[in-house]
Amino acid sequence: MKEELNSYAYSLIEDTQLAMDMYKTPQMAFTATIIEKIEDLLDCKEITVEHCILLNKVGNVTGEIHAYAESTNEEVLYLFYTDYNHHHDVQIKNNTESQTNLNRPQGFYNAAIRGVYFDLDESSAEYRAGKFI
Repeated sequence: MKEELNSYAYSLIEDTQLAMDMYKTPQMAFTATIIEKIEDLLDCKEITVEHCILLNKVGNVTGEIHAYAESTNEEVLYLFYTDYNHHHDVQIKNNTESQTNLNRPQGFYNAAIRGVYFDLDESSAEYRAGKFI
């Protein structure tokens, strides 16, 4: 089982490298790769792959997403956050690391429904995502 997981992780890293021409960072190339693999399983409209990050006044991340979409029936909002690393072996995350990964999209959602985009540059990815939400 471990060999199969590591082999799959290796194939994801290879696919991510191929996507680097279209995306600025390995994180976003990985996000696009993963979304391409699961897109058919989701009942959603066009997925927007954009890195959106919100920082507080001291520079700490308060919210972050890597892609977003809504379901075709407009009842479900999809927020995607991926945790990319370049290791070929599957990595185990502890509870704290996992909680951080869950808090990032939740923080972005909370800020968006409070209208954070009103204070952002209209040309920014964060503004577009916040307004979409």
